[in-house]
Amino acid sequence: MISADDVNIACPCPLTSVCMPLFNGARYVEAAIRSVLAQTYGNWELVIVDDGSTDGGDQIAEAFSLQDARIRFFRNAQGLGMVPNWNRSIELARGQFIQPLHQDDLLEAEALAQEVAALQTHPDCTLVIHSVDFVNVAGVQIGRRRLVRRDRRLDARTFGARSLRGRNLYGEPSSSFFRRADWERVHGYDPDIRYCPDWDFALRLGKLGDVYALADTLSSYRVFAGSATGSFYAHHGRPMVEDSLKFYDKHRPERTLGNRMRRFQFELRIRFWMTLRWLFTWVMAKKGGREETS
Repeated sequence: MISADDVNIACPCPLTSVCMPLFNGARYVEAAIRSVLAQTYGNWELVIVDDGSTDGGDQIAEAFSLQDARIRFFRNAQGLGMVPNWNRSIELARGQFIQPLHQDDLLEAEALAQEVAALQTHPDCTLVIHSVDFVNVAGVQIGRRRLVRRDRRLDARTFGARSLRGRNLYGEPSSSFFRRADWERVHGYDPDIRYCPDWDFALRLGKLGDVYALADTLSSYRVFAGSATGSFYAHHGRPMVEDSLKFYDKHRPERTLGNRMRRFQFELRIRFWMTLRWLFTWVMAKKGGREETS
């Protein structure tokens, strides 16, 4: 149940901050912002940090901030890059709880309400994740990642160990929810991990507490050829593998024969999932998911 305090939109210190790093997101940023405005939970702010957009996306976001005091817009004096800008958006946040939201993605109306309730009910959990819909450029569902069949706690160490077999089980950045205090305790996202900074971050959060998984689909991840992820898969295959191995070594530094074998298996699985993900993005682009360019 949402209390009267939760819907006090004039609160100068919102409980929850939705953090949106922005770079050349003109085509979809309005839809992302409107998905926040549609939340049934009211005690939030939206922090948007532009990292040097040249397509007018920054102007769209700034216009929303002039109409609604809950939306705070910032421009970086110089480009920071993807992962540092993720951290910057959280640095500027005032809420106790953090909901990352990428410029292409969407939140379902009940997302914040369910996530806040989960962390408040389970104070020893440090991360909430949920099921995700994959949508194309028109917002039409083309797939779904279902995490669990019912809401439940997941042992963070066991879940993390399973993910290190070669697949990010935590989902996309916009499907995560956590406390700002815990983000600070693990020193935020690691800018040295470019391909999977959210995966690395989730594993480090898992050292502080368990994961709580929500069965409901509470966000949509947009798949299209021009997205940051799509571009990475298409043009940065080898650096992504190298980055993934650096990530593995960070969490499994042992130099034993057994770990070398597991590292090799991890690399094979990463290559397999990268190929599968690239094919999925390419097929969706052929079916109308390709971003148009002027």
